[in-house]
Amino acid sequence: MAGVGAYVNANNAVVALTGGTAQTVLQLVSPSSQACMITGMQYTFDGTSSTATPGTISLLTQSSSGTMSAATPVKCPRTDESETLQSTAQYHATAEPTTGNTLRFWHCHPQLGFIYEPPYGGYFKCVGGGRIGAKLNFPATVNVAPSFWYEE
Repeated sequence: MAGVGAYVNANNAVVALTGGTAQTVLQLVSPSSQACMITGMQYTFDGTSSTATPGTISLLTQSSSGTMSAATPVKCPRTDESETLQSTAQYHATAEPTTGNTLRFWHCHPQLGFIYEPPYGGYFKCVGGGRIGAKLNFPATVNVAPSFWYEE
């Protein structure tokens, strides 16, 4: 199987971030025998204070699963294709996974949304059997709706 488009989010829910505590909000797990390519991501927040301090978004490799809820990847844009997605995902860490390398790092205001697509058709590669997670840290308590778009 190759080039099957998919997305995953927090099962259409928000993840509550505790102010000042870094938390993995979404993690993609590639099948053991193939890589996944993250082609985009989105985070939307429900902050209400225009003077709130921006927080950070880190995209990073992770070598363990931590303790999280299972998320359901969905094929897109065509759900009628016969392939079965082999990747898995999880969201809202209550016990953090082991962190590896930081792939990218951004600042974002909690009243805004954040969409990132790597330029020029790029992607973030999640190697076979590997994990990539989004770890956020905001000074104020705020909710986030995270999602990844990827190819398997």
